[in-house]
Amino acid sequence: MLNLQSTITSGVFTPEDQQVYFGTTSGLVIVMDVHGAMVSQVPLLDDTAITHLAWSCPKFKMEENDEATGTAKSGEQGGEGLPF
Repeated sequence: MLNLQSTITSGVFTPEDQQVYFGTTSGLVIVMDVHGAMVSQVPLLDDTAITHLAWSCPKFKMEENDEATGTAKSGEQGGEGLPF
């Protein structure tokens, strides 16, 4: 069982969906596997809350395939990837 002196404020799955990273209000990143077992605790920022986590991986580039030609096309706004 996970017993923390802080609150989990964010979380992100790894690209292969085998682990979850959690950020806490005390600056820890907690890594858990898909079975709920704790893999590690990494102190990143002392007493500074980790409020956002994101995973950047080229494997997850959002593109739609044009079924007629079999080629990939970007979003409707003409840019690469997601328009932000």
